[in-house]
Amino acid sequence: SFLVDKDLWLVMEYMDGGTLQDVVRQTHMAEGEMAAVSRECLQGLDFLHSNWVIHRDLKSSNILLGMDGSVKLADFGLCAQLSPEQDQRTSMVGTAHW
Repeated sequence: SFLVDKDLWLVMEYMDGGTLQDVVRQTHMAEGEMAAVSRECLQGLDFLHSNWVIHRDLKSSNILLGMDGSVKLADFGLCAQLSPEQDQRTSMVGTAHW
């Protein structure tokens, strides 16, 4: 990230496969592909949770895919930091029906 005048710019990796939402709307995913994407998402969530971070808006449009098979979780705008002293949140956030 960097500042240009008073604007903060965030540079991120380009994921050329689009979102999981785009893919499932446009094509059929094989069971093995779904399992691979699920596994990668669960590994990402395991990393977050082991560092006391919760995403709070996980959905298909926030899962980015690379043509090389890579999977990234995106949109951490609603994430929250927990701690051993505060191990849950009381507010409801995220996207309805997810």
